[in-house]
Amino acid sequence: MLKIPKTTQERTVLLPPPAQATLKILLANAEEREPLNWVVKVNRHESRIDRVRLLLSPKNQAWRKVVNDWFMPTT
Repeated sequence: MLKIPKTTQERTVLLPPPAQATLKILLANAEEREPLNWVVKVNRHESRIDRVRLLLSPKNQAWRKVVNDWFMPTT
């Protein structure tokens, strides 16, 4: 479950050029993945469902064939 920030201000992250290049590759790889429905907690009484694509996943680097998108038990 994801939780949104308490403020409505945008967050700015400054990345050096190598990190920017890596992020572009991750975003391109994420486009190839199936979107997932994730529950996002808005507050204690409300939630919403967002469609997301994972940027990083153990599935990309796993040696085993059967691995879920978020967790690899051997790590």
